[in-house]
Amino acid sequence: MHLNLCVLLVICGGVVAWDDVILSPPVGKTGPESVVYFAQGADITTDQYTLILQELQNTVDFPLWVGIPQCPANVAAIPGGLKKGIDRVTATMTEDMGMKAELQFYAGHSLGGAMIPDYVNDEVAETATGMFLFGAFLTRKFKTGQTAEGRPQVEFPVPTLTVGGELDGLARYVCRCRMPFIN
Repeated sequence: MHLNLCVLLVICGGVVAWDDVILSPPVGKTGPESVVYFAQGADITTDQYTLILQELQNTVDFPLWVGIPQCPANVAAIPGGLKKGIDRVTATMTEDMGMKAELQFYAGHSLGGAMIPDYVNDEVAETATGMFLFGAFLTRKFKTGQTAEGRPQVEFPVPTLTVGGELDGLARYVCRCRMPFIN
Protein backbone atom coordinates (compact mmCIF):
# COMPACT_ATOMS: atom_id res chain seq x y z
CA MET A 1 0.00 0.00 0.00
CA HIS A 2 2.81 2.44 0.84
CA LEU A 3 4.43 2.01 -2.59
CA ASN A 4 1.12 2.55 -4.38
CA LEU A 5 0.47 5.72 -2.39
CA CYS A 6 3.97 7.04 -3.14
CA VAL A 7 3.57 6.39 -6.86
CA LEU A 8 0.11 7.97 -6.81
CA LEU A 9 1.50 11.09 -5.13
CA VAL A 10 4.30 11.36 -7.70
CA ILE A 11 1.93 10.86 -10.65
CA CYS A 12 -0.55 13.40 -9.29
CA GLY A 13 2.17 15.97 -8.81
CA GLY A 14 2.10 15.63 -5.05
CA VAL A 15 5.85 15.99 -4.69
CA VAL A 16 6.38 19.00 -2.45
CA ALA A 17 10.02 19.68 -3.34
CA TRP A 18 12.38 18.44 -6.02
CA ASP A 19 15.97 17.53 -5.28
CA ASP A 20 17.36 19.23 -8.39
CA VAL A 21 21.05 20.12 -8.45
CA ILE A 22 22.05 23.39 -10.10
CA LEU A 23 25.70 24.39 -10.20
CA SER A 24 26.69 27.92 -11.23
CA PRO A 25 29.92 28.27 -13.21
CA PRO A 26 33.11 28.83 -11.24
CA VAL A 27 34.26 32.45 -11.08
CA GLY A 28 36.91 33.59 -13.56
CA LYS A 29 36.00 31.48 -16.59
CA THR A 30 35.80 33.21 -19.98
CA GLY A 31 34.29 32.24 -23.29
CA PRO A 32 30.80 31.28 -24.35
CA GLU A 33 28.52 30.48 -21.44
CA SER A 34 27.40 26.85 -21.69
CA VAL A 35 25.11 24.44 -19.87
CA VAL A 36 24.98 20.69 -19.48
CA TYR A 37 21.71 19.04 -18.48
CA PHE A 38 22.38 15.66 -16.87
CA ALA A 39 19.80 12.86 -16.62
CA GLN A 40 20.27 10.68 -13.55
CA GLY A 41 20.52 6.90 -13.60
CA ALA A 42 17.76 4.83 -11.99
CA ASP A 43 17.72 5.01 -8.20
CA ILE A 44 20.76 7.30 -8.17
CA THR A 45 20.15 10.57 -6.38
CA THR A 46 20.99 13.80 -8.14
CA ASP A 47 23.58 14.85 -5.56
CA GLN A 48 25.68 11.76 -6.31
CA TYR A 49 26.74 13.40 -9.58
CA THR A 50 27.77 16.72 -7.99
CA LEU A 51 31.48 16.03 -7.44
CA ILE A 52 32.23 14.72 -10.93
CA LEU A 53 30.30 17.53 -12.60
CA GLN A 54 32.02 20.15 -10.41
CA GLU A 55 35.31 18.67 -11.56
CA LEU A 56 34.13 19.05 -15.17
CA GLN A 57 33.29 22.70 -14.47
CA ASN A 58 36.75 23.27 -13.01
CA THR A 59 38.48 21.53 -15.94
CA VAL A 60 36.89 23.36 -18.86
CA ASP A 61 38.07 26.86 -19.83
CA PHE A 62 34.59 28.32 -20.31
CA PRO A 63 31.76 29.09 -17.87
CA LEU A 64 29.68 25.91 -17.57
CA TRP A 65 26.33 25.67 -15.81
CA VAL A 66 25.11 22.25 -14.66
CA GLY A 67 21.49 21.26 -14.23
CA ILE A 68 20.57 17.84 -12.85
CA PRO A 69 16.80 17.56 -12.60
CA GLN A 70 15.38 15.02 -10.20
CA CYS A 71 13.00 12.74 -12.07
CA PRO A 72 9.89 11.28 -10.40
CA ALA A 73 10.92 8.41 -8.09
CA ASN A 74 14.51 8.97 -9.35
CA VAL A 75 13.63 7.22 -12.62
CA ALA A 76 14.17 9.09 -15.91
CA ALA A 77 11.93 6.66 -17.80
CA ILE A 78 8.65 7.86 -16.26
CA PRO A 79 6.85 9.56 -19.19
CA GLY A 80 7.21 13.33 -19.16
CA GLY A 81 9.39 13.40 -16.05
CA LEU A 82 12.68 14.19 -17.76
CA LYS A 83 11.17 16.96 -19.92
CA LYS A 84 9.43 18.58 -16.96
CA GLY A 85 12.63 18.34 -14.93
CA ILE A 86 14.77 19.96 -17.61
CA ASP A 87 12.14 22.68 -18.07
CA ARG A 88 12.13 23.24 -14.29
CA VAL A 89 15.92 23.60 -13.90
CA THR A 90 16.14 25.73 -17.05
CA ALA A 91 13.55 28.14 -15.65
CA THR A 92 15.41 28.37 -12.35
CA MET A 93 18.78 28.92 -14.03
CA THR A 94 17.55 31.52 -16.53
CA GLU A 95 14.86 33.38 -14.59
CA ASP A 96 16.26 33.23 -11.05
CA MET A 97 20.03 32.92 -11.61
CA GLY A 98 20.63 34.83 -14.87
CA MET A 99 21.98 32.01 -17.03
CA LYS A 100 22.53 33.03 -20.67
CA ALA A 101 24.00 29.83 -22.10
CA GLU A 102 24.94 29.95 -25.78
CA LEU A 103 25.84 26.26 -25.96
CA GLN A 104 23.60 23.47 -24.67
CA PHE A 105 24.84 19.98 -23.93
CA TYR A 106 22.81 17.01 -22.77
CA ALA A 107 24.13 14.01 -20.90
CA GLY A 108 22.88 10.99 -19.04
CA HIS A 109 24.09 8.00 -17.10
CA SER A 110 22.64 4.49 -17.27
CA LEU A 111 18.84 4.76 -17.54
CA GLY A 112 19.13 8.54 -17.81
CA GLY A 113 21.53 7.97 -20.71
CA ALA A 114 19.00 5.66 -22.33
CA MET A 115 16.27 8.33 -22.09
CA ILE A 116 18.20 11.49 -23.01
CA PRO A 117 18.58 10.62 -26.75
CA ASP A 118 14.79 10.53 -27.16
CA TYR A 119 14.46 13.85 -25.34
CA VAL A 120 17.20 15.45 -27.45
CA ASN A 121 15.82 14.02 -30.72
CA ASP A 122 12.22 15.00 -29.98
CA GLU A 123 12.63 18.30 -28.10
CA VAL A 124 15.95 20.09 -28.69
CA ALA A 125 17.67 18.66 -31.77
CA GLU A 126 17.79 22.11 -33.40
CA THR A 127 19.49 23.82 -30.45
CA ALA A 128 21.61 21.10 -28.83
CA THR A 129 25.37 21.44 -29.25
CA GLY A 130 26.23 17.87 -28.22
CA MET A 131 25.26 14.84 -26.18
CA PHE A 132 27.25 12.57 -23.85
CA LEU A 133 26.14 9.06 -22.87
CA PHE A 134 27.75 7.38 -19.87
CA GLY A 135 27.06 3.66 -19.51
CA ALA A 136 24.43 4.07 -22.23
CA PHE A 137 24.28 4.03 -26.04
CA LEU A 138 22.16 4.93 -29.04
CA THR A 139 19.68 2.18 -29.78
CA ARG A 140 18.57 0.55 -33.04
CA LYS A 141 15.78 3.11 -33.17
CA PHE A 142 18.25 5.44 -34.89
CA LYS A 143 19.37 2.90 -37.50
CA THR A 144 18.30 4.29 -40.86
CA GLY A 145 19.43 1.70 -43.34
CA GLN A 146 22.72 0.94 -45.06
CA THR A 147 25.48 2.92 -46.71
CA ALA A 148 26.33 2.41 -50.39
CA GLU A 149 29.03 -0.01 -49.23
CA GLY A 150 26.43 -2.10 -47.36
CA ARG A 151 27.43 -1.03 -43.86
CA PRO A 152 24.64 -0.18 -41.40
CA GLN A 153 23.93 3.51 -41.10
CA VAL A 154 22.91 5.24 -37.88
CA GLU A 155 21.78 8.85 -37.89
CA PHE A 156 21.34 11.10 -34.91
CA PRO A 157 20.86 14.87 -35.27
CA VAL A 158 23.38 15.85 -32.57
CA PRO A 159 27.09 14.97 -32.19
CA THR A 160 27.26 12.22 -29.54
CA LEU A 161 30.02 10.80 -27.37
CA THR A 162 29.42 7.40 -25.79
CA VAL A 163 31.55 6.43 -22.79
CA GLY A 164 31.39 2.91 -21.40
CA GLY A 165 33.45 0.82 -19.09
CA GLU A 166 30.97 -1.41 -17.35
CA LEU A 167 32.03 -4.77 -16.03
CA ASP A 168 28.72 -5.61 -14.40
CA GLY A 169 27.25 -7.01 -17.63
CA LEU A 170 24.08 -4.97 -17.19
CA ALA A 171 24.12 -3.72 -20.76
CA ARG A 172 26.50 -6.30 -22.18
CA TYR A 173 28.04 -3.07 -23.39
CA VAL A 174 30.20 -4.07 -26.32
CA CYS A 175 27.45 -6.13 -27.92
CA ARG A 176 24.63 -3.68 -27.21
CA CYS A 177 26.60 -0.62 -28.25
CA ARG A 178 27.42 -2.04 -31.66
CA MET A 179 23.97 -3.56 -32.37
CA PRO A 180 22.71 -0.59 -34.42
CA PHE A 181 25.73 -1.09 -36.69
CA ILE A 182 25.14 -4.80 -37.35
CA ASN A 183 23.28 -5.82 -40.51
